[in-house]
Amino acid sequence: EGYAVSRSHIRSNAIKTNCPMT
Repeated sequence: EGYAVSRSHIRSNAIKTNCPMT
């Protein structure tokens, strides 16, 4: 569960920074 939350946060952050990281 924690991983899923982290993924969602990373994805949101990636989109915010406009960086296709994950």
